[in-house]
Formats: sequence, structure tokens, C-alpha cells
Amino acid sequence: MNNSLFIKSIIIFLGLDSNLNNEIVNNVNIRLQLLKPIYRIPIFVLINILLLVNALLFFVSSDKYFDLVIKIFNYLGGPFALLIKLLTSYVLLEYYEKN
Repeated sequence: MNNSLFIKSIIIFLGLDSNLNNEIVNNVNIRLQLLKPIYRIPIFVLINILLLVNALLFFVSSDKYFDLVIKIFNYLGGPFALLIKLLTSYVLLEYYEKN
């Protein structure tokens, strides 16, 4: 499952500039795959739905689309904000482990 666009958008949203972006994305994907299925399956379904909507809105750049999605999810709260916080914590953990 290719959710690297979403994770790269989180890296951009956090303002982390690094030469290791691909390695960070791969490590975050590994962390997501190690989650229990009860958590992993809904996360991958939601990310794939977001990627499908991004493909349908081909005229909007991926960076702007996912930036807007991250802001909306943070505003809505609940499980959406928890998803963003989980992915953000994984990205930050990998970023600071590498640097």
C-alpha cells in the first residue's frame, strides 16, 4: 500500500527538511505495518480513501490537498486528530533518530 504521499505531506507540514525523507517514509511504513490489525486496517483504509480522492482531484496538487486534509483532521478532533498525531509522532521519532 502506497501511503508515502501522505507521510511525505506530514513531513512537509511539520517543516522538516532532510535528505533522508525516503528512509523516514519507509521506516514509518514499517511501523504502521507492525500495528495490530484492529488499528492497522482502518488506518490503511482511511489513507487509501484519501489517496483515491486525491487522484480524483487531479487538478489540486498533492501537497496542498494533504496539507488541507491534515488541517481539517486536526480541527475535527476525535479519531481523525489521533491518526494525525500518531503519524506525526512516528515521523518525528524517525526524523530525530536519523539526525
